[in-house]
Amino acid sequence: MDGELLRWCYSFAEQPTDGIDGLDWGEQFHGGTQLRYQVNAFSWAMALYAANHLPNAPRRMEAALGAVVEKHTDPRVWRYWRTLNLLGNFDPNPDPIRRDNIMFSAFLGDVINTFEAATGSHRFDEPGSLTFVWSDGRTFAYDHHSITEAVRANYDRSKLGFFPCEPGWSFTVCNVMGAQTLRGHDALHGSSHWADVGPRWQQTLDNEYFTPDGTYAHIRSNHIGVSWDTGEVPNGHYFANGTHRFADILPDHARRARALELRGAQPKMVALSGLVKDGRLDLELPAEPERHRTRSSSIPPWTKVIGGARMVGDDSLAWAAMDASARQCATGERWPKRPVAAASNGLGSYMIVRWSAPLDLAALNIRGYVPPQGPLVDAAHEVLITMARSTDGASLDLVLEPMDAAVPGADLRLSSLAPDTMYRLAGDGVDLSLQADSDGEATVSVGALDRRISLRLEVA
Repeated sequence: MDGELLRWCYSFAEQPTDGIDGLDWGEQFHGGTQLRYQVNAFSWAMALYAANHLPNAPRRMEAALGAVVEKHTDPRVWRYWRTLNLLGNFDPNPDPIRRDNIMFSAFLGDVINTFEAATGSHRFDEPGSLTFVWSDGRTFAYDHHSITEAVRANYDRSKLGFFPCEPGWSFTVCNVMGAQTLRGHDALHGSSHWADVGPRWQQTLDNEYFTPDGTYAHIRSNHIGVSWDTGEVPNGHYFANGTHRFADILPDHARRARALELRGAQPKMVALSGLVKDGRLDLELPAEPERHRTRSSSIPPWTKVIGGARMVGDDSLAWAAMDASARQCATGERWPKRPVAAASNGLGSYMIVRWSAPLDLAALNIRGYVPPQGPLVDAAHEVLITMARSTDGASLDLVLEPMDAAVPGADLRLSSLAPDTMYRLAGDGVDLSLQADSDGEATVSVGALDRRISLRLEVA
C-alpha cells in the first residue's frame, strides 16, 4: 500500500503547475473541502516519507514536495481570504499572509519547516519564492522567513495573545500551528521567535483556553471572550491538537495531554493486539464520518487504531492495523482517483499516521535537517524508489517497483560512494558488481523491472 500511496503523491505533485486534480473541490470557508488543508496534509505526509523512507534518494522527492508546497500559491487555495477580510475586518486587502488568517499563514509556515527539515532545500528561503498573485495583477511576495515574521508580528500585536483564523475568532489548534511555525524556524535558522513569543503564548493557552477538566476550548472570541462548540471536535474541547500535539513547543503539556488521552486506552489496545496472529489482524471497521462530514469511510477509525497503537508503543499492532486497513480500504485505483476509499482529507491523515515512524512531525520539527549518510541513489521517473536509506553510512537498502508499466531496463545512478571502490548490489534475482569512479559515482542496470524488488548495496 505504501508504494501505491507514494505513487499517488508523485502523480499529484507532478501534474501541471496549475493542476489540482485529486483534491476535493467545494466550499472554501469552513467546510471539509478547503483546498488549503488538503494541500497541507499531502505536504506533511510527503515530508515524513522523505525523512523516514527516502533520505538517500532525495532528488525526486525534493522536487515533488516543493511542487506541492507551491500549490499553496494557487488563487483557488487562498482567495477565500479577501471575502473574510472584507466582511470581518472591513479590509479589502487580499494578501493572505499579512493579517489574521492564521489558518493559512501558520499552516504554510509549518509546511515549509517540514519541507526544509526533510530535504535540506533552501528554495523557499529565497525572497519571493512564494508569490501570491491576485486577479488584478497585484503580487504578494513571501518566503520562509517573511511568512514566519508575519506570524510573529500577528502575535506581537494581539491583545489576547492568540491571533485569529476568521476575523475575531482565535482557534487553539491554529495557534498551535503558529507556535510550531516559530519553533521550527528557530530550529532550522537559529532565530529566537518561539523563545520570545512562547512565554506569553503559554500564558494565553493556560489562562484563557484551559478548562477545569483538563481540556482546552477549541475557539474563543478575541473581542468578548466567548467560546462555543463549532461541531468540528467532540464537545468543542480537546487535550491537545495541532499536528505535533504540543510535543515540540510545550513538552510538559504534551506529556500531560498524552496521559489524559490514554486513560482507558491500554485495555482496548491490548484486546486489539490479542487479535493479531502471525502479524495479521483479521478485522474490518465500520465507516465513520470524515472531517466536516464530507463523506464516511473506514479510514478514520483505522487512522485512530494505528495512531493509538503508536501512542502505547505497540508497533506490531500498528503494522498489523496498517495491513488490515489496506486490505479493507484499498480501491486498486490510481491518480486522480485514490488508492484508498476516502475523501482527500481522510487520505492525507491516513498517510501522515502511516508514515510517522520513526520520525513524526514533531520530531522532525525538533530535529531540523540532518544530511543523509552513505550512498545516494536516483533513477528515471519510470522507476519508483519506495525505500532508500543507509543504517551504517556505508551500505544502502533499496526497494524498487515500476511507476506505471514494466520497465525494460531500470538504471540506477549512484553517488556518494567510496571513490574507486568495488560494490555488490544484490537481492530478488539481482547480483551485480560495480566500481565507483574517482568521484564516488556509478551507474548500474538492474535489468527488467516488472515487480517490487528489495536490494542491498554494500562494499564488496
